[in-house]
Amino acid sequence: MNTSLLNGCALVIDDELSDAKSSISKMIATLEKEGTLFIKCEDLPAYNTRNNLSGISFIVLDWDIKNKAEVELPDNVRVGAALGNIKSEDNISFIKDMLKRYFLPIFIFSQQDKTSIIAKLEADTEIVQALEKRVFVENKRELTGARVKSYLEKWLKKNRTVFALKMFEEQLNQSKNTFLVEVGDLNSEWANLVYNTIKKDHVGDDEKPIPYSLNSEFGEFLTNSLLGRMGYIDFDNVKFLSRTQKVPKVDVDKIYESIKFYKYGIDVDNGQAYEGDIYQKYEGNQPKNDYLININAPCDIRKKKILFVQGRAKEKFRASGVAFYSLPSFAKKASIEFRYDDRYRIDKPDNLSEISIDGRNYKRIGRIIHPYITAIRNEFAHFISRQGIPRHPE
Repeated sequence: MNTSLLNGCALVIDDELSDAKSSISKMIATLEKEGTLFIKCEDLPAYNTRNNLSGISFIVLDWDIKNKAEVELPDNVRVGAALGNIKSEDNISFIKDMLKRYFLPIFIFSQQDKTSIIAKLEADTEIVQALEKRVFVENKRELTGARVKSYLEKWLKKNRTVFALKMFEEQLNQSKNTFLVEVGDLNSEWANLVYNTIKKDHVGDDEKPIPYSLNSEFGEFLTNSLLGRMGYIDFDNVKFLSRTQKVPKVDVDKIYESIKFYKYGIDVDNGQAYEGDIYQKYEGNQPKNDYLININAPCDIRKKKILFVQGRAKEKFRASGVAFYSLPSFAKKASIEFRYDDRYRIDKPDNLSEISIDGRNYKRIGRIIHPYITAIRNEFAHFISRQGIPRHPE
């Protein structure tokens, strides 16, 4: 399995791609010999097309691309970077979007003084942390295949997990193709068959399908079908360093907080409940040390009731009372202690972003993910329903 980003696909954005003698064309020619395939754009990709870039390994961006709609020139007349409308704001918006969507390096080249570009990027709070880590700025005179290759090698030495993720992604894609070929060759109606079989289990009192419930289980079916077919991945090729460099305790805590806790943003679907959902009590805008966790199995979440167990962040905890589970904290305490004797089963609201229990208001802040939520559910296994399995078609 190849773990070089040069043997992948890259996005290049430059309005001189049609000029075979331009520096960008020479750079592309050099890297194509290394095995890189390029998606070539003369302008920034439209927002609604950027999800299609999920497989790229890196981005090369010409900072000086001009807004063609505002630059009218006679045929066969070219202008330098000093003329036309240089879209700094559009470039910054695009870079921010790519940094949020994908973990990859972005190489910016320009005929301008690079210090002025860096100053603009440093002024943006969302980009400044990525400079010299995921965003690199150079003068266009330095735009060579060797230069980009050098940057990639430097970046990969600091981000070896990119190799690991690439290997995982390749194995997952192989699993996906294996599954689709397997069931597709049996019968092209396989997806309709499974979907409509699941649909029979997800109807309300009016005998109409429950959309969130149905879509959630069909998504789980697809996920499990792919993961169940994944083969062994040899991560030795990643060449992780034999010794971990000193990592500050505060960074260790943040890393493992991210590993076990997914913090929700504004784009979370507030009509869908998830196993491991965490709610925090608020009084006005003030968060309080009072948490609720959804410990229902996925099949039970789709019902009308949700079971919550209450917890509080503590410096120390002790095993007493009914069943409890202590989760290493994301709340600047030693742990969050959940106890089953503090539990609530409530009707599922239409909007799951906030819930109210006995006059107390809670906001959904994120969810605990596997294997941590599995450990919590196992601790309370005597009190909750087992997870069901899909029915076999009649």
